Amino acid sequence: MYRYEKPIERPRSSKFGSNYWIFYSRKVRRRVAVFSNLEYENILTLEMDSDVEWYCEYPLETTVFVGGKEEKILFDVWVKKVDGNELFQGVSYRDSSNSHKKIAMQAKWCIQNGLEFEFRNEKNIHKGPYFIRNLSVLSSRARRFRTPAPNADQIMQSILLEKLYKNIIHV
Repeated sequence: MYRYEKPIERPRSSKFGSNYWIFYSRKVRRRVAVFSNLEYENILTLEMDSDVEWYCEYPLETTVFVGGKEEKILFDVWVKKVDGNELFQGVSYRDSSNSHKKIAMQAKWCIQNGLEFEFRNEKNIHKGPYFIRNLSVLSSRARRFRTPAPNADQIMQSILLEKLYKNIIHV
């Protein structure tokens, strides 16, 4: 059992997010839904990261006091790593002025409760020009396998080599 297994459901018609992504996650064995391209890309990095054991999008809604006023916050992602460490993530574009307050409140709540917090933006999600696209291809291929194949590593390597070979010839 994990601390957070199911997300707080939000209707698609909510005011949050510019896009809506739904996909089946092999890692958490359920449908995952997020409300922006950046949140999808962040979840994709978690889905394909072997150091991540489990994650949950929109795991916790809580309140913080800012300037004597009560504010509600909804965390973007909770992550449990293979080594046992847990952390909350706030996901936002660097130039989004609306979300700076939200991220600051999330970080403050984590500090007050002795929990680790990580701010994720396009700079640390996009590690290179092809990183997300490659993860997307690998993730879609990985979803086709229902049970772990004994030769899964060789299959994935052959897929990567095939893609690499096609790119070298077409360049």
